[in-house]
Amino acid sequence: MRSSRFNPGIGLLALLLVASSLRAGDTTSAEAWLKNYYQHPAPDRFTSAVLELSQSGYFEQPGHVPLAIGFFASVFAQHPERADQWMGVSRVLPLAHQRILASALWYSGHPKGASRLLALARSARPEVRKEIKTLVNSTPDLRAAEVLSVSSLNLQWGAFLATGETAPVRSILAALATNDKAQLSQDVRWSLAQNAVQHPRVLAICRDELSRQPNEIRETLRAVINDSEAHRQPSS
Repeated sequence: MRSSRFNPGIGLLALLLVASSLRAGDTTSAEAWLKNYYQHPAPDRFTSAVLELSQSGYFEQPGHVPLAIGFFASVFAQHPERADQWMGVSRVLPLAHQRILASALWYSGHPKGASRLLALARSARPEVRKEIKTLVNSTPDLRAAEVLSVSSLNLQWGAFLATGETAPVRSILAALATNDKAQLSQDVRWSLAQNAVQHPRVLAICRDELSRQPNEIRETLRAVINDSEAHRQPSS
C-alpha cells in the first residue's frame, strides 16, 4: 500500500523540472487568454476565445472540461449582464461544449443557469440527464466547492485563472490533508508545484498561507515553496 505521507525531498524536484520546461508558445491565443486572464482581463474576447477553444480541441484534452467550467463560471459571475450575449455562441458549438457553458452559467449562480442546463439535458444520455437534474437541485457555490477529486481540483484552478484570488488556492491547499486519498494528495502536490512555477501569484499565495496552515499541510507546502522558488521561470 502506498503511504499517504509525503516525503518533500522525493519526486518534487523532478515534477518541478517538468513544469519549468513547459513553454507558453505551445498554446493557442485563446489558451493564452484563459491562462493569463487574471493578469490581463479581456472579457470582450470571450465569444471568439470560446469558439477557438472549441475548434482547437481544447475541451477534449484531459482535465480541461472542469477547468473551463471553473474559469467560465467565474467570468460569468464577474459580468452577469453579459451572460445572455455570451451564451449566444453556444448555438454553433457541439452539444458537449454547449453543456460546458451551461454548467458554467449554473455554477456562476446566474438565474438562467438551471433552465439552460435542463434544456440541454433533454438530448443527453440517461446517466447524463440524471447527473444534470441532481446538479440543478443543489445550490451553486463554486467558492465552497471542496477539492475531492481531480475534477474538482481543476475546477478550482479554473476559478483561480479567471480571478487570481486566494480562495481557490486555499481550497486546493486544504486537499493536501486528505490522508485517506493518497493519489489525490499527490495530484494536488503536483498541481501546486506546476502552477507555482508558472504563476508568481500562486507562489505568493502559498508563501502567505504557509503560517496559516495546520502542521499536516505546512511541511509539504514549505517543500513546494522552496523548490518552486528555485525553479520558477518568469511567466510570459
